[in-house]
Parts: sequence; C-alpha cells; structure tokens
Amino acid sequence: MIPKSVDVSSLSGALRSADVAEQGSQDGPHLAPPARFHTAVDNAEHGARSDDFGTVKVAVLTHGDFTGADCRDVAQAIKNDTGANTVIVQTPGPAAVVSDHFSRYEIETHQHLLAGSVDPAATESFVQAMHGTHVPMGLIGSLILLGTAGAAGVAAVCARLFSRPLLKESSSQH
Repeated sequence: MIPKSVDVSSLSGALRSADVAEQGSQDGPHLAPPARFHTAVDNAEHGARSDDFGTVKVAVLTHGDFTGADCRDVAQAIKNDTGANTVIVQTPGPAAVVSDHFSRYEIETHQHLLAGSVDPAATESFVQAMHGTHVPMGLIGSLILLGTAGAAGVAAVCARLFSRPLLKESSSQH
C-alpha cells in the first residue's frame, strides 16, 4: 500500500521531466538531486545493459516509515504513471526496484546495495552490480532440454525392459 505521506502524483509529475525526484525533505518536496544520481541514471541508460534498464527514474523518499512493500508499490505506481522501464525507490530504510526487463531474482540479488541509504553512491553501486548480473537463459534452457531428453531416454529404456514377457523358469521337478 502506498503510504499517505507519499504524494505519488507529485513525484510522477516531477519524474516526467526529470530522472530523479526527492520527496520529504525539510526544504521542500522536490530538491534538485545531487549530480551523482544523474550519473547513476546515465550509466544505467547508456551502460552495458542499457537495453535492460531502458528509461530509468529514481525517487528518493527522505522522511517516513516505509516497508519494502510500500516502496515497491510506490515504484510500481511511478512506473505506471511515467512509462519508465525501471524505477528505483530509495529511503533511509528499505528500497525497491521495479523493471520491465530485469527478473525479480536479478533485482533482489543486488537490491541490498540500496537499502538504508539515500546516498547517490548506493544507486551507483546498484547500477554497476546490475551491469555485471545476467541470468544465462540460453544455458538454463539447454540444461532443461538435455534433462528432458535424458529423462525421455531413461523412460524409453525402462518401457522396453518392462514390456518384455517374463521368462518362465523351467521346472526341474519331474
């Protein structure tokens, strides 16, 4: 559930024209973020896995008590509102990432790098880690195919062995 303290429509509005928006600061709802956030977004959108990241938006929620599910709901709402491919939500507590292309496994493997920090360095660490993560789907598919073929072969051999008529024992009692 999206916490009442989070104005998703305001965040989404800010993120339609910017890569990063901050909410909850004592100086105003949306401060200009440090340049390093923009560097992290630029690295995501133009790095080795730029096709996977797509358009990236970062929401930084500096004040509030959030759960991981809250952050995920906020990220999903922003993603839906802005059309971004990847949305990162950072808070002083949990963090969340939603993406069109990254698997949940890939995200959750590195999401801990964002948790507990609203520092742009955490965003940069997450982006760099994601550039190095790739689930080898070709290899996984090949192994599944080989396993299926092996199971079919074993099943064929077993079917042949068990479909033969049983040899009758010759009786030696005459």
